Amino acid sequence: MTTHHQVKTGAIYNVPTMDTYDVQLLYLTPPYITQYRRTPWELGLYIQDKVEYDFIILNLGLRYDAANAGEIPYWIDPRNPIDADGELVIDPSDPETAPIKTGELRSQFSPRIGISHPITERSVMYFNYGHFFQNPIYRNLYIQGTLEDSVPLIGNPNMENEKTVSYEFGYKHQFTEIYALELTMYAKDTSNMVGSERIPAFFQGVSNPYDYTVFLNYDYSSSKGIDMSLIKRYSDFWSTRVNYSYMTTQSNRDDPWAGYRGGHELETSPKRPRVLGWDQPHRLSSSVSISIPQGVGPEIFGIRPFERFNASLLYSAAAGRPYTPTTKEKTLEPNSGRRPWTFSWSAKFYRDFESFGMRYSIFADIRNLFNAKKLQ
Repeated sequence: MTTHHQVKTGAIYNVPTMDTYDVQLLYLTPPYITQYRRTPWELGLYIQDKVEYDFIILNLGLRYDAANAGEIPYWIDPRNPIDADGELVIDPSDPETAPIKTGELRSQFSPRIGISHPITERSVMYFNYGHFFQNPIYRNLYIQGTLEDSVPLIGNPNMENEKTVSYEFGYKHQFTEIYALELTMYAKDTSNMVGSERIPAFFQGVSNPYDYTVFLNYDYSSSKGIDMSLIKRYSDFWSTRVNYSYMTTQSNRDDPWAGYRGGHELETSPKRPRVLGWDQPHRLSSSVSISIPQGVGPEIFGIRPFERFNASLLYSAAAGRPYTPTTKEKTLEPNSGRRPWTFSWSAKFYRDFESFGMRYSIFADIRNLFNAKKLQ
């Protein structure tokens, strides 16, 4: 737009068509059979201004998101399942009395801010802040359990989008022309996550005739961590990179269906944060690569056997995943145990050839190079 401003804008509009036939819980009579055809729509608009000066670079952005789940037949509103007389507003098992429900519009604005400041010609620090939204999984919007099922599970097309607020601070430093360090610290908080909750019987006078579970915006999570990378760029025929990450992630539940499986109610559901089942706080990875260009290497009878040869050795290690310990009497706190660390070596080799105007390669890709038993 001007010498110091570069403006970008764009739009995306999706209308996916989803045909689903899903059979669950075959041991029930009848099992869960979910069959539907849905055409929701999603809209995204954004504008970004990159402001660039010698002493600072700013990225200022704003995004607008909107979505609608479309028409939902045979749907019971989990927030108002009965009328003033204690009767069902609709009977979701009867198409004649179950009208089509149109989903509500979900929309929000999300700001994005990025700041980068060159401290010296070899050092840069930066800061990023933003709001990010994610649609709920469509299956959790559309699943068609009815109150006649033995353990009803009912979707909710009018949930809000999950919201993540992200902070990031980083520092980059170039020691020499080939060695560099990058350090990033971040924190993310996610709210309005989809969770499932059991709704107790609402028809008075009969023992639990209409208990059911519904999806709601109930869960939350948070993560904090640091990423560090030491890089040697390609020189003298080799390069290397070492990455270390520390991250801690907590949430009140592992996934949206956890409340359904555990029979949790809003009054009894644990709201305290705990470690997630996939949490691995420590991760280390490194790689060393050798690349010999054409025309380099020892020559034997006019042939250079190692030219166009490339080799990489990769190593990774990670803290063990959590698990839930058990005793003969009871199950202990979920994910309170930690499995052993895992380690893995891999190698890749390839040699390029060129003849008759064609280029081809011979390669080897070796996973778990030393046949370790404890892999990720």
